[in-house]
Amino acid sequence: MTLNAESKVAFVWGNGESRKRADKMYATFWADMKQIGTHYGCNAMYRDMVLDHLVVVDPKMLDEIAQDKHKYANHYPVWTGYRNPKQWGTKVKIIPKNRRWNAGTSATHLAVQHGHTQVFLIGHDLEPNANGLTNNMYKSTNNYRKVFEEEIPYDRFYQDWQEMLTVNSGVEYFRVKPESGFIPKVMKRGPVKHITWNSFVSKVKSMRKSLAVA
Repeated sequence: MTLNAESKVAFVWGNGESRKRADKMYATFWADMKQIGTHYGCNAMYRDMVLDHLVVVDPKMLDEIAQDKHKYANHYPVWTGYRNPKQWGTKVKIIPKNRRWNAGTSATHLAVQHGHTQVFLIGHDLEPNANGLTNNMYKSTNNYRKVFEEEIPYDRFYQDWQEMLTVNSGVEYFRVKPESGFIPKVMKRGPVKHITWNSFVSKVKSMRKSLAVA
């Protein structure tokens, strides 16, 4: 629950390895962010924390969530692009105006569909790791690529982002850059602003302070 129930701020979490920095600051930093806005996550992130909205586009991950011993999808909102979503849980819904994009793009799209106009993108690295291998928090776990496998081509991901940003204009996007500083070509121009981790932390603290004063 946010301090401002009508907050237009959304945090959309990808599973790129740059997200580890947030996990290390989990206790206080996550609490601040929960007060500021709504949280959207992708696929296996449900294993680590409860999100306001979870977006899953891989049927294997949907099967995993349906079989979860805690019945996550019966208690918390889960969104997908597949028809007949209730087969995976009573809280599984179809993403509105769904275009079957990848999970990160779909989660960002969902946040905009929910009326958020300031969207922070964390863990959307959109590049292989330094060794050219899989860049994912959950690599080598169930339903994910192995740590030693080469990363899949990103062309489709870039296309998805380009389409999503075109469809969902009029929104302020902030992408927290990975340590490499990599910026995909499709995001070098347009509505996405790229900020450092330190700038992101400062913005969160400032917004949290403003809400507390209000």
